[in-house]
Amino acid sequence: MSEPAGTTTINLSDIADRYLDVYQRLFDIVGFIIMSNRKITEEDYDQFRDQFPIMPKTEARKSFEETKELSQNWVARNILSEALSTIVPLLEDSRTVLALCDYKAANKPNEAAVKKITGADRSEFMAMEIPAKLEHLKSKYEIDSELTEHVLTLITLTKAMVMRDGILTKDEAPDGTLNLKIRSITLTQAPVAPPEGGQPILGLTRQMSDNEREIKVGDKIVLTKAETVGSLITVAGFLATLLQGVQQYAKKVGAADDSTATK
Repeated sequence: MSEPAGTTTINLSDIADRYLDVYQRLFDIVGFIIMSNRKITEEDYDQFRDQFPIMPKTEARKSFEETKELSQNWVARNILSEALSTIVPLLEDSRTVLALCDYKAANKPNEAAVKKITGADRSEFMAMEIPAKLEHLKSKYEIDSELTEHVLTLITLTKAMVMRDGILTKDEAPDGTLNLKIRSITLTQAPVAPPEGGQPILGLTRQMSDNEREIKVGDKIVLTKAETVGSLITVAGFLATLLQGVQQYAKKVGAADDSTATK
């Protein structure tokens, strides 16, 4: 984020779009891979293998089913790693905007104060662990998200997937279990008033809900296709709720108009 001048406008929609572009790209990749995996057969896999009589270690080649599971885990691990890598810059963007809201509300132009917000204060915030960053936003600005726990759990889970060969250890789950929460969209039937004299109608509505399951220490972490997609929905939802809180704070202190821009 560039150093603001007195007339700089910070548009939260522009900030959100930078991250949403990343999530959408990952969503498209996941969708493409999932649909591709549905099409490939064991015969296709064997035909590809037969094209390469020389491999790095032929005797270590996995079976079709083993490779299918490995590829699914590889996709989940890398998709989550890239999606969650946006959390730290997102939190810093939020902190900077919130601090500039306070600066704007004080109505005391001070170049040194702005440099501190974008310099020393930024460095101090970036040095914090993610839970401490979240607590800072909550305690100082009352900014929180209903999906904070979901995201922290996904971060812990991804750490195990990357660093522990996909096995949950006590380093990630000292209590012995990890409760995975993923926000998803479900279709539910809802009654709709029928036209006069007509038959009863059932309509479908979309509802946000949480899918939960417990993972125990020692378990190999395997995310389903639905969980991988749902993880992206969860991270995007975290972004939305966090920036909504930032927008509300900007309006509360008088640093924003009725649009998404903070001036």
